[in-house]
Amino acid sequence: MPPDSGLGKFGERFPVYSALDVTEFGTLGRGQNISDIPTRAASYSPAPEADASRAGESIARPTSYTWGSGADASPAPVTADFSDDLKNDLKKPRIETAPAARVWQIAADQPDLATAIKATLSTYDYYMVELGLNVLAGEAKIPELEFHIDLVSDSEDRTDAVAYDLMPKDETKEVIKVSGQISIGLSKLLTFVGGPLGQALADVIDIGLGPISFSWDWKKYTIDASGPLNYDMRWRLYGTDVVQDFNPFILLRKRKTVGKVSALLSAAYKLEAGLLNAGYAKTAQSTVRLVPI
Repeated sequence: MPPDSGLGKFGERFPVYSALDVTEFGTLGRGQNISDIPTRAASYSPAPEADASRAGESIARPTSYTWGSGADASPAPVTADFSDDLKNDLKKPRIETAPAARVWQIAADQPDLATAIKATLSTYDYYMVELGLNVLAGEAKIPELEFHIDLVSDSEDRTDAVAYDLMPKDETKEVIKVSGQISIGLSKLLTFVGGPLGQALADVIDIGLGPISFSWDWKKYTIDASGPLNYDMRWRLYGTDVVQDFNPFILLRKRKTVGKVSALLSAAYKLEAGLLNAGYAKTAQSTVRLVPI
């Protein structure tokens, strides 16, 4: 996909978004957050073999799909305080995802790649991927939101298609708090690096896309990110009232025998509701094709 395709350039707002239906409501006690939402297991099986192709690191393999902190999270039952008014408030925000992704394959003859990466190119293909999330909050206040991406492929081994790296990372939050804008690039080891807009990024490769930058219109926020070397990624955003455009990047690594890869996108968010409880909502999943491009 060329950089000037109908989806626009990397870092720009996507031209089209589609709304996700809200499929679940519940309440949280005061002080609880998205990581305390009751868990829901799925039929994901752990892969039998470790993958140590990245500097001795292995891919994490959660045995089940869980929101937030996993099976140890305390259930938050729906209480009498969960009124029709609260449900209506939870329906007011509009969570949207871009139905297509920006995808750019790293060329096999890409100059300046690290030797460790070159050694894997006979087995794996690498792609830079940008996905879009938009939240139209209206009058609602969203103090916390978790955005989830799950990678699936036509391989029985789920680790054949993983996020080798992701962006933004936890440390990105301080950069954007200071500047409001960030530029990103890929290192010789195919990991994302970032810095304030206009600051030269050291040790990055030229993949022919030009400078990649984006801006978030938030006064303050905090990001917890998880998912490198995994097929299960989450970004938890909190400490803010409003969440709008959010374009996460992943560096997709897929085994060459894999023909199709898709991303399943969904979200959960929290709204403050009274003195004792807060409401939360979960959305349905949106499927976005990544490969073939």
